[in-house]
Amino acid sequence: LDLKALIRNSPIAVVGSFLIGVSNGAFGTLGVVFGGAIDLGVTTIATMMSLSLLAGSLFQIPVGFASDKHDRRLVLMVLAIAAAAVDLIFILLQPTEPAFVLIVTFVFGGVIYAMYPVLIAHAYDHAEPGSYLRISGGLLLVYGLGNIIGPLIAGAAMSISPAGLFATTLVAHLAIAGYALYRMTQRMPVPQA
Repeated sequence: LDLKALIRNSPIAVVGSFLIGVSNGAFGTLGVVFGGAIDLGVTTIATMMSLSLLAGSLFQIPVGFASDKHDRRLVLMVLAIAAAAVDLIFILLQPTEPAFVLIVTFVFGGVIYAMYPVLIAHAYDHAEPGSYLRISGGLLLVYGLGNIIGPLIAGAAMSISPAGLFATTLVAHLAIAGYALYRMTQRMPVPQA
């Protein structure tokens, strides 16, 4: 594991992995608590969490095609902006209607769970041959750190309001989008060939 080389070759992959870990860890751990706090039934909460994972799997297909055709950092930025828009729906509208929550959570799961594979692909674009295993291990470690920190921050924010979960993920998503935009000004995209 050479974290220094990973940061040098693909800084967005390192920063993004941590922030995606914060977001996905917070939602994956506390989404159930959020559902209970807004009085969704047990079946609806289970459906909500299952739909978010299903959407994450389904969205990876079109997102993968898009990231093969366009700068992966741009695709990541678009996903992060879409996730931030859903965060704002939960923060500003504070929906409690089960059908609406399920629809919005489906979109949310689709975009948040499609981000990490885009980052892995971007890191591989800049990898030395034979270093893929070390890169995966390094990014997984950074992602895991975010997974630890995210629920702690979101849990504290949820003690103020259930929407504190999405305030936490909003900060992470805006940071991902901003950093992706910054990195696009620092390095040309990988050639299409």
